[in-house]
Parts: sequence; C-alpha cells; structure tokens
Amino acid sequence: MGYRSLSTKMKNRALKLLNDGWTEIEVAEVFGVSVRSLRRWEDNIAAKGEVNPPS
Repeated sequence: MGYRSLSTKMKNRALKLLNDGWTEIEVAEVFGVSVRSLRRWEDNIAAKGEVNPPS
C-alpha cells in the first residue's frame, strides 16, 4: 500500500465509522489507508485529544 495523505476531516470520518461498528479492515479499505494508521489516529486522540499529532 502506498502513502496516502488524508485531511483531518477525513481521518475523523474514518474513526467515526469505527465507532459506528465498522471493522478496521472495512474502514481501511474504504479510505485507502492501513489498519496501523487507523490505530495511530486513535492513539493520537487518546493521548493528545486530536487525530493529528502537533507539528
């Protein structure tokens, strides 16, 4: 899978689908990202309150 950059809005939409009951694999396929990316975004929210780490 190649590198794909998503906006913060799209990352939040992806995480909302996870919260709505979609599987990680389903969301990853729809958004063209890895499951690891989804988990990293969740970790960022838990640790920092936002999907993207501070620059």
